[in-house]
Amino acid sequence: MLVSFVVTTSLYSQVTFIPKAGVTLSNVAFSDDIKDSWGADFGSKIGFTVGIAAEIPLGSETWAIQPELLWIQKGYSYKYEEGGYKEDYNYTFNYLELPVLVKIRSGNFYAVAGPSIGYGIIGKYNGTYSENGDEIDDSDLVYFGGDASDYDEDEEWVDNALDVGIQLGAGVEVSVIVIELRYGFGLTNLYDERPGYPNDVKSQHRTLQLTMGIPLGRKE
Repeated sequence: MLVSFVVTTSLYSQVTFIPKAGVTLSNVAFSDDIKDSWGADFGSKIGFTVGIAAEIPLGSETWAIQPELLWIQKGYSYKYEEGGYKEDYNYTFNYLELPVLVKIRSGNFYAVAGPSIGYGIIGKYNGTYSENGDEIDDSDLVYFGGDASDYDEDEEWVDNALDVGIQLGAGVEVSVIVIELRYGFGLTNLYDERPGYPNDVKSQHRTLQLTMGIPLGRKE
């Protein structure tokens, strides 16, 4: 869909392609009843993103549409301690993400905003747990979609593979490089209600990403 849209539009507009890569700082906004029920501390984790954007002017140098195709890492950290027992984990979720953004330019500066939809491919958790002073390494894959009947008892999974959200950001062009800071606000819950989970589960991604890109094909 992205390629067809870009190719068709390029017949009438000047399209600039922007390969980009960067880092993410993400967490998951859990509802207070989950935090109270689990008695755990949830925090942020660092990940990476890479992809390509297509800047399509809308009749002027000020306005443009910018669809993108990204591979992006999201997730959260998890810590739990009670008595002599401790857990310390990072959860990393890999998504293919398609934002479609409106871009407003003023000189070398610009702002972007718009919806995005992502699809979870695979994830991983890794960390340690300890009891009575013995620390044990623990890691495995995290899967997307389905329900408990699809997985073994010890497998981890995220109920919803789709991740719909809103993205807001701003950037600047310095010489031949574009530097951008963007915030992603997830609207889709990762987890549905499960045995042992409180009702009305809230578990939505929050992602800050800093990227650098190189515009290709722009005619001044």
